[in-house]
This record gives sequence, structure tokens and C-alpha cells, in this order.
Amino acid sequence: MTTAGDILYATAADTLTRLGIGTAGQVLKVNSGATAPEWAAAPTSDINWTLLNSGGTALTGAATVTVSGISNKNMIMVLISEASSANANSTISFQINSDTGNNYHQYGAVQTGGSTYAASNTASGSNTSTDRIRAGDGGTDAGYVCSGGLMITGANTSGVKAYQLLAGVTLGAGANTNRNRFSMGYWSGSGTITSISVVSNSGNLDNGTVWVYGA
Repeated sequence: MTTAGDILYATAADTLTRLGIGTAGQVLKVNSGATAPEWAAAPTSDINWTLLNSGGTALTGAATVTVSGISNKNMIMVLISEASSANANSTISFQINSDTGNNYHQYGAVQTGGSTYAASNTASGSNTSTDRIRAGDGGTDAGYVCSGGLMITGANTSGVKAYQLLAGVTLGAGANTNRNRFSMGYWSGSGTITSISVVSNSGNLDNGTVWVYGA
């Protein structure tokens, strides 16, 4: 031992060696060969987001638009801007890994827009064991647009994936019965997340952009 803070560790039976003290802020860890301790920089808690679909993906020409190639991301953030369908009364939704099974469980508030205000316009809502994550519902006019975001955690594990959703619908001319959603939930499908889809349940998507970020 030569310096204050030095430690001893075994390199073999009955054999000790010295590990000199590290520098300020370092932590003790096991080396890559799993044979000895060593000093290393402390892990950072910063979250670095990366855009996975450069420039965003246009929400046009199909009822389902998918961003694939997602890997090794524990957190996924999906943003949509002015998404709409060619049809009235369509719901803009999300699906994970193209899963159309009843593996989505959604709980929160539903705000209904009409021509006049009523206390019942805002209500609790739950969609358990459904085939998608509902974002916004268009009204009787196809001129509506839906914008919002979906945040998913645990995406790189085989367990339950939790999510938070915030989505709003802008009225088209003469539209009514539009629905905005503010909810939490989970996807009970197995496996890691590899793709995210934006879905119109009636008519092709005809406007908007989706951006998918991973961390």
C-alpha cells in the first residue's frame, strides 16, 4: 500500500495486489474480463433522444403507416402533427409491432367537442383489451386534424410496456363529436418494440407527419 485510499484485492488464492485510488468521481466496477476490480467514470443519468425516422414520415396514401427498424431503445416518443383521414368519423390510433390483437389497455379522460358545451363533454374513459391505442376521433366532417404524442417506457424489455398519451383534434368546418384523449395505459404484448404504426380505422390517412424518437 503506497497511497491513502489504495485497496487490496486477490489475483489468486492467497495472493494480493494493490489497486491504486481512482480519481475524483470515479466508481469501482468489474473489468471486461470479469477478473478484477477497476476504476471507471460514473454512469450518466442523462437521456439522449435520437430521431429514428430522419425528417419524419408522411401520413398519406394508406390506412396504416409504419415506422420500423426500432431497436435497443428503452424509451420511445412518438409525435404526430395534423394527422387526418380522407373519411369522416375516423379514429387516429397507434399500434405497436403491427399488433392487432386485444393487447392494449388505456385509461384516462375523454373530452368530446360539440356545437355547445355540456358538463358531460369531459368524462373518464377506459378501453381495456382493445386492438390499438386510441388518440383522437374525427367528427362528421373529414376536415379535422389530430396532433399529439405517445411516450412508451420499457420498450427494450420482454415485459409490459407502459405508455402515456396526449392527443387533440382540431375541428373541421361543421364538424362535431370530436374526441381528445389524455390517458395512461400499457401494451401487454411480448417482445421488444421494433415498430410503431399510425392507423386510421376508416379511410386512408391523407395528411400529417409522424416523428419517432428513441432513447
